[in-house]
Amino acid sequence: KSGKFIYVDINKIKRPCTCHVVSMFAGDLLVVSRKGATKSCNSQATVYTENKNATYKCGTHVTDTFLVKKYDKTIINVEYLYGNNSGDLDQCLEINENDNGQGNISVTCGQSPDIEPTPEVTVISAPS
Repeated sequence: KSGKFIYVDINKIKRPCTCHVVSMFAGDLLVVSRKGATKSCNSQATVYTENKNATYKCGTHVTDTFLVKKYDKTIINVEYLYGNNSGDLDQCLEINENDNGQGNISVTCGQSPDIEPTPEVTVISAPS
């Protein structure tokens, strides 16, 4: 989706996902995490920018800003809270320009790829 104001309902995606946000402006990107309709949930959203990272657990209402440059890519990962691998992902995100809401953004969300465990690394040092 593209526009001045994007609303992402994670509950409709129904699984952990990654969203790519591209700002078409320079300034503050406003991200609002809203709690959904259910009373219990097992997810969190983490926003990654060049200058700042922030994590919001579902069930909370949080407003935060992130300084972005034109065409910066912001990554938002939504995942289950530690120790959970099922349940409601009842979290909603509002994303827009903080100043006057005139800057467009583009948001694409999709399923996170399956994560393979990192193979164990063996370090062998040269004899001295």
